Amino acid sequence: MRILIDCRCLQKPSPRSGVGVLTEGMLRALLAADSTNEYLLFANGFADPRRHLPTFDAPNVRWIIRRVPNKLLNGAWAIGFSAWRFPRADVVLVPNPNFLPILPPGIPLVLVVH
Repeated sequence: MRILIDCRCLQKPSPRSGVGVLTEGMLRALLAADSTNEYLLFANGFADPRRHLPTFDAPNVRWIIRRVPNKLLNGAWAIGFSAWRFPRADVVLVPNPNFLPILPPGIPLVLVVH
């Protein structure tokens, strides 16, 4: 299964907020327990989004990096504009309910509400 996770909450420098702490801890636990599924970790930003991202040394992790201003990206996704599509995923996990993408039919969305 291909699991896409919105990791934009991990782009801020330490100390992380509560959402960032939860997301990083959840990812570390998932990767320690699961070597079968593929994890696609999404980060985005006009400035280099890689600056503060944690590293995950698991072979089933792949970062998806986009260089688009987040407000523009969120607005485009909110109206269904698909120029910045993710790779195909079986499920999408959003750990921060600030933004919910419109997904193609048949792709479940897992939302973490704090």
